[in-house]
Amino acid sequence: MPMKNLSLKSKFLKEALTLKINEKAQFLKKEGKKVYFFSIGEPDFSTPEEIKNKGIEAIKNNFTKYTAGAGILPLREEISKDIEKRLGIKYKPEEIVVTVGGKFAIASSILAICDKDDEVIILSPYFPSYLEMVYIAGGVPKIIKLKEKERFVLKPEILEKSIGKKTKALLLNSPHNPTGVVLRKDELKEISKICEKKDIFIISDEVYSQLLFDGKEHFSIASFKEAFKRTFLIDSFSKTYCMTGWRVGYCAAPLKLSKTVAAIQSHMNSSTSAISQYAALYALKMENKKLKEMLKSFEERRDIMVESLNKIENISFIKPEGAFYIFINVKNYLKGNKKSFDLSLYLLENFGVATMPGSSFGMEGYIRLSFAVSKEDIIEGVKKLKEGLNCFLKP
Repeated sequence: MPMKNLSLKSKFLKEALTLKINEKAQFLKKEGKKVYFFSIGEPDFSTPEEIKNKGIEAIKNNFTKYTAGAGILPLREEISKDIEKRLGIKYKPEEIVVTVGGKFAIASSILAICDKDDEVIILSPYFPSYLEMVYIAGGVPKIIKLKEKERFVLKPEILEKSIGKKTKALLLNSPHNPTGVVLRKDELKEISKICEKKDIFIISDEVYSQLLFDGKEHFSIASFKEAFKRTFLIDSFSKTYCMTGWRVGYCAAPLKLSKTVAAIQSHMNSSTSAISQYAALYALKMENKKLKEMLKSFEERRDIMVESLNKIENISFIKPEGAFYIFINVKNYLKGNKKSFDLSLYLLENFGVATMPGSSFGMEGYIRLSFAVSKEDIIEGVKKLKEGLNCFLKP
């Protein structure tokens, strides 16, 4: 007897190309081959020992039950203080929702505002899960392609022209994955004015907000009065505190918005792990010496990768100001019908260089490299990349 069809939404969901690359890279490593993991999307540093010990302490103290859907109050209070200290924005603890990682904070924010066929503006290149999150919510992604020659920055006039009657929100990301671009205060101000004028929500993904280089300062669009009431500010402990597997993120928003996010989470996840929340509370209170050391290391690695890439002809890229990625224009190496995925697979299989194809981020003709690897691997891996690119050109 035939089964009923799966939902229409499920037909839009695609397996991430990034998973295929990572799976292949792990297979090659298991076979004993040297792999340069420029595909990695998380810090290569371990969670600080003090934070791990707090997780162990939580278990020993039997702090292992359900928590409030929005998270434990002491953690929400500490997040509120941290946001005010870093960004100058005041949120009450009840306006903070601790979520199962930053991804669920974004997904639940989209669910909170999207009705069927509502549009969410997504800027290409984008974090791959953005599209699927909108599809799951029944919405329609509306893509604006950013330009390398304009620093991959959204022009306010382009945003205004793109907003239609069905447009519900703009999904913004700074510091930006995959380009490493950090939006300036004046650029954010212009975007906030358009969102106010057109009355659309803003979902501001700021999970790399503390991974900045060259003395750059992070500004949140929520800091502008006209944007505050319509913004879901998203952040995470994953990148800043090397806690990717602990699954702790948060959404900060005015009460009407945050209450809806909290309700969605309470029905879908109950809450994030009590143990992880206990450890995250300590992370916010510990001295940031470890963060400074990590940032110094990432900046050094970035400089090494930039210097190495500058020796490769016929590529271009924006020097990253934040996060730990470089988005490289490789169009000159893609001849005929060759695509970025073909190049990424070729580099991995023949030279052990794992990269992410630009098509994963909605922008063909590019590959993304992460410098969250050792300095030695950066130097040797980019040499292999150069060799691989030249070989890929040959018939």
